[in-house]
Amino acid sequence: MLDYLNWKAFRNDPSRFDFGVPAHSLRASLQADAEKFLTSEYASPLVLHHEAKSLGIQALLLRFATLWHGAKPDAKRILTGLIEFSLFELGFLPVIELSLIWSGIAHEYVAPFFSPITGRSAKMLKEIRRMAYDMTHLWLMEQTARLSRFGSFFIPHFVSIDARWHELLRLNPVRSMLIDDTRKSILFARAHEADFQLVCNECESERVRAGRSLERIAAKRAAASSIDVESMQKLVAAEERIWRKRSKRPRAPSR
Repeated sequence: MLDYLNWKAFRNDPSRFDFGVPAHSLRASLQADAEKFLTSEYASPLVLHHEAKSLGIQALLLRFATLWHGAKPDAKRILTGLIEFSLFELGFLPVIELSLIWSGIAHEYVAPFFSPITGRSAKMLKEIRRMAYDMTHLWLMEQTARLSRFGSFFIPHFVSIDARWHELLRLNPVRSMLIDDTRKSILFARAHEADFQLVCNECESERVRAGRSLERIAAKRAAASSIDVESMQKLVAAEERIWRKRSKRPRAPSR
């Protein structure tokens, strides 16, 4: 629908959404083609990989909820638990998502994006699924920057009026991108990158340090590229069972 938005009117008045026709009429006219396109994507290997990735992040957020409410909230204890969960249960290390979580809980006040978890919303399980999609979308945008053609590269951008998406972006202040076109690799440097790397080293348990051989690191990278929907669904179901069981216990005091 944004393709039909009167941007000049919107710039003059950001509360005005003029599509030239009633919004409900435009939505109805676009829906059939949109559903046809979505249906064609359901069997795409690339889409299925991203779906598995999102389910993995959903499991990570569920474990985050369990760690947050299991004892007095402590950011370093939680990061340690999430690193272990990622390496030994999830099967890969979602660095971007861990960085976002750390940015959201490392200060006196928790970032609003994570409030459904830290505030223990009645709809938390549903909200976590939505949060996982948002975080996966952010990761996907960064991956898009790897695409290149004839020496050109892409700086991905995304237009949204979703307040939660804006909250997520505030946790991800990218300062620079380093693109290696020959290796098809990319590195993002965030404002807090150095601090996050240091705290990750501090939060590594002995079990994690013991698994830092080059062979095991290579195996984890291979596992990250071959995750599947079914195994991630099972992990999400297991984490939801753990949460439901723990949530019946008396609540620990929060910040």
